Amino acid sequence: MDKVTEPGFLGHVEELGARLAAGFDRLCAMHPDLLVGHRGLGLMRALDTVSAEDCYRFMLEAIEGGVLVVWANNKQETLLVMPPLVVEADEVDEIIDILDGAATRVSAR
Repeated sequence: MDKVTEPGFLGHVEELGARLAAGFDRLCAMHPDLLVGHRGLGLMRALDTVSAEDCYRFMLEAIEGGVLVVWANNKQETLLVMPPLVVEADEVDEIIDILDGAATRVSAR
């Protein structure tokens, strides 16, 4: 709790949320056959896929790669990505790299 109340914490979250969103922009551009868009606020992000089946496969690949993601129950073409608020820039970059690899493997099938 002390970390959350530190000066500059909200700015850190906003900065890394923007970094994650920019990474998702790149992922969508690199994998248009799988990813059709993204949305969110701060570090609460959602990636939209072309189908529920592809989303499920993408989710399994991401989890196997070490990124905890969840399939949205209300829209099964959507994958929710919510790293902890204390995530660091290099960890956001690692998340993007792992998701890139997962998307590449799903698209190759």
